Amino acid sequence: MSTPAIPQFPISGTDGFVVALDYLARSADGRGLDALSEIQVSGRPDEERLRWLAAELPKRMPLLHATLCKDGLFGVPYWECSGEAVGVPIEFHRVRGVEGEESVIESISELRGKRMQGHARSSLGPPHVRLDVVRTSDETWSMLMNWSHLLLDGTGVELLFKHMDELWQNPQAASPQQPVVKNDKPWWKLFQESESCGRHLMALGVEPFVSASRGKVVSGRRCCLWETFSKEETARVRTTLGKIGGDMMRTFFYAGLAARCHQAVFHARGCRNLSYAVTMPVQQRPKDGAGKTAIFQNHMSMFFFILKDEDLKDLGVASRVLMRQHMEHLKLKRHLSFNSLQLLTRRMPGKSMLDMVRLAQRGEIASCYHAYTGNFGEGMTTFCGGEIVNAIHMPTVNAPPGSGVFVSECREQLTVTLSYLDTCLSEAETELVRERWRSDLLGG
Repeated sequence: MSTPAIPQFPISGTDGFVVALDYLARSADGRGLDALSEIQVSGRPDEERLRWLAAELPKRMPLLHATLCKDGLFGVPYWECSGEAVGVPIEFHRVRGVEGEESVIESISELRGKRMQGHARSSLGPPHVRLDVVRTSDETWSMLMNWSHLLLDGTGVELLFKHMDELWQNPQAASPQQPVVKNDKPWWKLFQESESCGRHLMALGVEPFVSASRGKVVSGRRCCLWETFSKEETARVRTTLGKIGGDMMRTFFYAGLAARCHQAVFHARGCRNLSYAVTMPVQQRPKDGAGKTAIFQNHMSMFFFILKDEDLKDLGVASRVLMRQHMEHLKLKRHLSFNSLQLLTRRMPGKSMLDMVRLAQRGEIASCYHAYTGNFGEGMTTFCGGEIVNAIHMPTVNAPPGSGVFVSECREQLTVTLSYLDTCLSEAETELVRERWRSDLLGG
């Protein structure tokens, strides 16, 4: 009897860049590029069913117990799935003062801080996801999910949360299958198609932009500062957005916000007349044969924008400059060119890829990271038996750039998150960032 073939999934083009960034993070302090997401829920958690869910997920989703492998120096890395579906690690806690039998923690903030620091990782294998369930009061609880950016991105995590809720409601629900990433184009064709993006990145490297890490690879404590605006405040943000152009300007509005927040820091440092390089990811998630959206792997193209100091006079000016650059990107099909560049370079070792990028850009990658993930979970309102109160993504960042401003929405409430390394931004500087986003968003 023949042995069943072990499932293998080649990495996507975007995965290649994430693997390179993961290498950068591990070279600084031995920790990979992980992230933390939290979903806050009303009611009480059902421990027995949540343990079942944690054990069931890997049986349905082989990539949860896959290891990243590579054959040869310039082979395409791939996820190789083992036959052993080990359950997702899950722990249960309660905040001190809440009655129960779970382990006691002083505060959920303390647990967030601990989990954000990640762990030293010598291999690129499972577990890729870890869960903590915390009862924060007699009527509320939260689930913290640690996840590896090698296998998931922010949108994928939301889809995973959503599928967990589907299984909670119907244990027989079909799980999305991961499509295999294919590339039938020869390398020379990809090289031709990537020329437009390559020229743009070389032009970007001419600009004297800087990041909070000043182009240095440094380690530090991973930190997050975030603010969830009330529904009334979120309505005021929409009013501010409406004055600038409404929904059609939304992604540029938040990208401009990220740049202006960092401008406030550099102006306080006495650095003026700088350029700011801002990246903007664009989701391109495939669907399986049944039309279900893929959960795992990173599926993004990327636009690269450059803003001068004078482009950041206010949020309206910044938004319009970004939109004009975006239209030029679309006209020249740079997002498609970047896709080809990603597929072309995914064979390269992470160190080699980033050495080339940083050499062309004086050690830098971008001035800051930024992403707007939209409404949480495609509008989901319940999770594992309770109503969703809020949901927050807490990305971790490597240095360079050492900081990023991220925006998401949940239940008509906006959350803005600053992720940073404490060796790159001081406490006073993070407060400057917060003051800038409140002033810009609320029209103060």
